[in-house]
Amino acid sequence: MALPIFLGKNRRRLPGDLRMMVQNIPGRDRITGVLNMGIIKHYRRMSGTSAWVQSKRRWMHRAMNLTIHMKQGDLTPCTPPGEGKERANSVDKALYLSYEAYLEAAKEQYHCYAMPIGSSAGESYPWGPSFVKYLADGKTVSFEDIKNDILYAVDRDSTVEDYMGWVKDDYNFDLKSIDRLTVGGRELSKWKDGNTVYFGNEDVNAAQYRFKVEYDPSDKEGGEHFIWTMNEAVKNNEPVQLTYTVKLVNPKNNPGESYGRYDEDGSEEYDGLYTNQKAVLHPVGSDQEKGKTEVFSKPTVSYTIQGGELPTIPEGGTSKSKTAEQLDENFKSQVALSLPSAEEQLVSDVVLVLDKSTSTGLKEQALEMLQNLKKEVQEKGAKVKVGVVLFNKEAHTDGFMDLETQYEAIEAAICQEIKSGTNLHAGILAGKSMLDQDTGVADERKTLVVVSDGITYMFNENPTAVAWGFMADSPKHFAGPDNWKSKYGNNQAPTDWNAWLTGIGARLSEQKDTHDYPYGTEPDASLITPVEEAGNYVNSIDKALYLSYEAYAQAASEGYHCYAMPITPPGTASNYEWGMSFMRYLANGKQVSFDSIENDILYAVDKGSVVKDYMGYVKEDYNFDFDHLDQLTVGGKALSMYQEGNTWYFGDGEPGPQNYRFKVVYDAGNKAETEMFTWYINEPVSNFAPVQLTYTVKLINPKTADGTYGKYDRDGSQHYEGLYTNQEAVLYPVDSRGNEYRPEEFPKPTVSYVVEHGSQEPGSDPTPTPNPGNNGGGSHGGHGGGSSSGSKKSSTTTASGPAAQPTEPVTPVVPEPQPVVPAEGLPKTGDTDRMDVPMALLAIGMMAAAYVLMTGRKKTEE
Repeated sequence: MALPIFLGKNRRRLPGDLRMMVQNIPGRDRITGVLNMGIIKHYRRMSGTSAWVQSKRRWMHRAMNLTIHMKQGDLTPCTPPGEGKERANSVDKALYLSYEAYLEAAKEQYHCYAMPIGSSAGESYPWGPSFVKYLADGKTVSFEDIKNDILYAVDRDSTVEDYMGWVKDDYNFDLKSIDRLTVGGRELSKWKDGNTVYFGNEDVNAAQYRFKVEYDPSDKEGGEHFIWTMNEAVKNNEPVQLTYTVKLVNPKNNPGESYGRYDEDGSEEYDGLYTNQKAVLHPVGSDQEKGKTEVFSKPTVSYTIQGGELPTIPEGGTSKSKTAEQLDENFKSQVALSLPSAEEQLVSDVVLVLDKSTSTGLKEQALEMLQNLKKEVQEKGAKVKVGVVLFNKEAHTDGFMDLETQYEAIEAAICQEIKSGTNLHAGILAGKSMLDQDTGVADERKTLVVVSDGITYMFNENPTAVAWGFMADSPKHFAGPDNWKSKYGNNQAPTDWNAWLTGIGARLSEQKDTHDYPYGTEPDASLITPVEEAGNYVNSIDKALYLSYEAYAQAASEGYHCYAMPITPPGTASNYEWGMSFMRYLANGKQVSFDSIENDILYAVDKGSVVKDYMGYVKEDYNFDFDHLDQLTVGGKALSMYQEGNTWYFGDGEPGPQNYRFKVVYDAGNKAETEMFTWYINEPVSNFAPVQLTYTVKLINPKTADGTYGKYDRDGSQHYEGLYTNQEAVLYPVDSRGNEYRPEEFPKPTVSYVVEHGSQEPGSDPTPTPNPGNNGGGSHGGHGGGSSSGSKKSSTTTASGPAAQPTEPVTPVVPEPQPVVPAEGLPKTGDTDRMDVPMALLAIGMMAAAYVLMTGRKKTEE
């Protein structure tokens, strides 16, 4: 959850004017929100001289007596002469009503100041100045003080103490990251030192900073919090916003159940799920005096478990591969798991589709992302191609540019200014077309970023509009952003975009292009829809949004990583709320930043991801045992390995239980269907430096009858049935934001071998009779398994020792050389490694003895 904290004015006030606003959980456990600190400065109770304390008590006592007298009824024109002291006179009543009016103003959250006037009259009537001091709560106020209070929300040394949401045995939110801090909408530089983050100018450090955040994770259950310290005065006209992310670490998992109730800013005062237990301001005023502690509002979030399952990886899939080398003469195969796929080139495409209204700040963020990517590809020897699409009524692009060698041209393309119209559909079409045409890059390495306010009212590559007739002060038919209000009565977004798009799609199937015309021209009168039936026709905005949605969804379905970024941040007012709401709908409710996009481009999976790999086994058919672990490489470079029992640690120098980058834990199980290992990933895996784990398996029960067993498929791309080196290998991915996703299966490569009676050596080329009914190939195909599932991926297998060649599916079937095993010399069970030599010698001896006996018998018969 990204929580921006504001110090400054708000859209609405709450008691204390401290507001926290959040966006609801878009998936399972992520939340985006805003914490506002308003400008209301409550009166600070101060102790003065004993004389003032006594005077204050007298005024309070006097006010109570006046209240009693005022409630006795209407005053008569003249009070009885003997009861004057018991009655309220003109001064009494004037002071009391003045006190009431002043108090009422303060209750309305107005900034109220009382300033006694020093005059000769005051000396004669000390009760006057004393009363005004009472209203001022004993403070001496100057116009300089009032000016500072108007200018500044809080001053230097003010702090905010924020505790993460937690309820014992119910829910727990953890702080995931401190994201950014802005002043007046401009982001400050950030420097991190351990659990402290400093914000300031470009040269920010621990000695010179404007704000700092100190995180204390010592108590993850109830005490986890941070302290945000102001090192400068916070101006009311330049709100300060701190944005951070929290994660619900223990979501429920009951299918179909909903939890919590969403309240963006805490104004509804619902009971849980609170993202934060409490957020407290400890203010210091412009007079450097500490004020009364104030509490922020408490927003709540909600989520629903759909079928009790985790979501799939969004915007494309996780690139991965699994390969297996053909069996060698010892029936061993070397298997390799790769993240990302070892079969892919380290080339990525990034296309930025930018609305003409894109702010300079967002463009700077995009350029910062590209600078970071440029540094990464230079270090890893990878390549990133960048395309920039700027759109107004048309889309404009100069094609792909190399990030490393053409950065200046990319920057110039992003920073150019254009005007006139907004055709979101054309922008998305152009961006998708660029990715479609670059067939040399894998789909899962393509990224499409769409930045817009969503306020679109034309469509198609050549700007097109609908000749929609409607009534304003007179019949009209122009296309523009106000068409929405003309049709729907306001600029609010639909309550359900899915239902709205379904309805528009149904009407478009009937209306088609009948009323379309080139935007910027005057449509023929015959094309204009009837004004009196305006609500029954799809207008320009309707069609532009629908076609934009279709193009964006199509790009996502191709496996491209797609991101939608509203130009105006969530929670900020817009004249056309439907536009921003549509962009948030495309983003699936997620708040996307260039930081998060950068991480997704850089990393395949992140720390916390796990792979579980089960050895190949089919009952009464075949059984592969885990033989040994070979190596783990990152970007082609092998890491150091340390083994402790059935656990292997990989890392730099001397890895171990407390110092490792990756870990593999082997579980022998029953040495059949439950034999497996778990690979733990303890760092982000770069898309530009593939991580590959290589290990060896052994077929322990090969057949003895003549025939070809299995069909070789090195990377599982042919989806043959058996012999699978592994039952399954499953990735449990975690992304760069800590989100967990639905498990994904690696492909399932297959191997094969030939048994031939006699004493042929490995490498012979027998030609078995094809069996058209057996997908596994040969006369004795294996069983089990099916096609792999999950996102786009590839797989391969490697082999140790002299490997035989794979059998390819050709017509007629002529397999390449396989490991050929004489039936007489075939080991039956157990570890064949140590028995190969003696068994071979025994076989040779038996064959020699048989030859001698047969020769002797023949001679005797002669």
